[in-house]
Amino acid sequence: MNPAGTGFEMASVFRSGIAVRDNFLSRIFGIFAEDVIRMWCEDGPVNGAILLRGSVSDVGRSAVMKEYGFEAVLTVEDAVRDLQAWDSMQLREFVSTRRTWIAELFHGLSGR
Repeated sequence: MNPAGTGFEMASVFRSGIAVRDNFLSRIFGIFAEDVIRMWCEDGPVNGAILLRGSVSDVGRSAVMKEYGFEAVLTVEDAVRDLQAWDSMQLREFVSTRRTWIAELFHGLSGR
């Protein structure tokens, strides 16, 4: 897993201060989160890890690892960062396809 502050940061995407926007993007991302984890598991080390949906502070991560004896605490944010750092072809194809589908949806909704 990459250190915090590099690559994808959920707060920068989902916490803009515009609640309608943030909630919409969060709901859309929720649809894809399980696919991100599946891709990470296919390419990454999985032994002794626990998954948390979202993000976690370094202090929180350390506390959970110490208290419960986990080798690692993986968040969806970590999985996205790792897949980006690994230059995952699977992630790039996944995002490209979904981007096309979403554009088609909104194009249809706009009636154009």
